[in-house]
Amino acid sequence: MCIRDRSGPLQAFTEPLAPDFAAEIDSFDAWHVLQTIADPFLKSQARWSIIRDQDTALLRRLLASNLAQLQTQGLLISRAWPYAVTASRLRYFLRSEDQEVVRLALIYIAQEGRTGLLSDLEALLATGKIPTALFETYLETIKHLQPSFAAGMDTANSRNDSSLTRKLPPGYLASILTNNNLPAPIRAATLPQLADYTAHMSLLIRLLAESDAPELQESIIMALRQVDNPTSTDALLSYSLDDNYDPGLRALALISLLYHSRLDPDPLLNLLFTTDHALIAYTTLKFLCRCQLTEQVRTDINHWVKRQQGDMQAVWTLCQGNNQPVASGSLAEMKAEKKTVERGKIIFQLPQ
Repeated sequence: MCIRDRSGPLQAFTEPLAPDFAAEIDSFDAWHVLQTIADPFLKSQARWSIIRDQDTALLRRLLASNLAQLQTQGLLISRAWPYAVTASRLRYFLRSEDQEVVRLALIYIAQEGRTGLLSDLEALLATGKIPTALFETYLETIKHLQPSFAAGMDTANSRNDSSLTRKLPPGYLASILTNNNLPAPIRAATLPQLADYTAHMSLLIRLLAESDAPELQESIIMALRQVDNPTSTDALLSYSLDDNYDPGLRALALISLLYHSRLDPDPLLNLLFTTDHALIAYTTLKFLCRCQLTEQVRTDINHWVKRQQGDMQAVWTLCQGNNQPVASGSLAEMKAEKKTVERGKIIFQLPQ
């Protein structure tokens, strides 16, 4: 008998109520409830009544339905029964426009160890049919279907076997990151799954320089923020100084440098004095506020600030520890120029 581990990230099914609740309803019209009633407790009782009665015909009717709400109920029942859903029907569910149907199909495939569908799952990813919201579930499913894990789960003592672990194939995440044919949000969602950013440093820096997808660039910047070494610091600094990149992402790179131990103000001074982008100037000034500056540098910044319009003087005054109110641009003006949102993103990224 195959005993499968139902714990961990894939345990996302809503367990029905205990069977004795359903047993109290002798004339329970499960089909009517599952098709028309929104109450989740009644739906739970309906599922249990189908399981209790071993109503295979009704379960097949649910699985064969064209309605997503009935397909999800069929998958929930199949999981709790357990009932072997055909491979062809599971492939149909995986291509559903309803994300809940896809999610439940992925979980069912993983926890029932349907290794024969592994190539179908990988084909879905290759064709961009895995939604970003389900990418983690997809990865967990791939782990469950690896031969070593699936074989181990077929033993009676698998639940108590501490050596049995779910793992992706070697290089699997890196292959997704470097696949330019995949959607950028999927590639970006891969980065948080990497166990060690340092081991992938050269790849991350290369992708940061080559990619033109803002979602991927932002994820790489956030990853480099967590690696405090000269290579990562130089990459973030180079990115922040490059006018070819998006100003919002350059600002994020600048803020990320504040999480590193090496804060060298010299490269940023020239940026502050020469940039014509307000957000870059603002973020650079906030960066310099965190640095140890000589009196001459402070004097130079004071001269620069006095020539600026808007609220740069307010920013610099607060930076110097002077909490006296300082006049700044009107709120209406800031909203019109979208400074509030842009600066808000920067302010909340600043290290405490």
